[in-house]
Amino acid sequence: MFQRIEKICNFQKGLDYDRESVTFLNEKGYKNIYFFDLNQPKDIDFKPDIIVFADTLEHLMNLEIALTSLKRLMTSDTELIITVPNATMLLRFLGNFKGVIDEHLDHKVSFTHSSLVQLVNFNGLRAEEVLLAAELNINDSHYISKDEDNQIKKESFIFRLKRKVYYLFYYKLVKFFPLFSECMIITCKLDKK
Repeated sequence: MFQRIEKICNFQKGLDYDRESVTFLNEKGYKNIYFFDLNQPKDIDFKPDIIVFADTLEHLMNLEIALTSLKRLMTSDTELIITVPNATMLLRFLGNFKGVIDEHLDHKVSFTHSSLVQLVNFNGLRAEEVLLAAELNINDSHYISKDEDNQIKKESFIFRLKRKVYYLFYYKLVKFFPLFSECMIITCKLDKK
């Protein structure tokens, strides 16, 4: 994501909670990525125009501290973009009827459209827009580890074909029923109240 954003902005800073990842990326030439712990807020030396808080909120235990820390980085003009998995995604929705929990083991909390809007509004932010989106990069090697890629190559032709048919069906369905999408994207500003 850092590379994609870098192509369209004048300057960016990346903040991450994983020290090893920060060190690895710094060694690869990404010098504007820093360690930052949202659970232990501290002052930071810049006020961004846009904050992209992608696929992080669902991993945190104390959401109020995280949002308070983000608000400290914001001005009245700053736009906060948060992405989270959608709790009403089709497979999760259907899995609930079968008693199957389809949730990543590291996720601490799940969000529906209304619970995400309530969370940001309750914490001194104003929800501007909520988008429901399907993940379009499902086979993008940037998102798949080498082990997962090797496993995919070992899968039978029939299994791969079933997967492709499912995703074609799924993306068509999401066009008509966006509440079943995989991801929610919410844009926020500081609440002026």
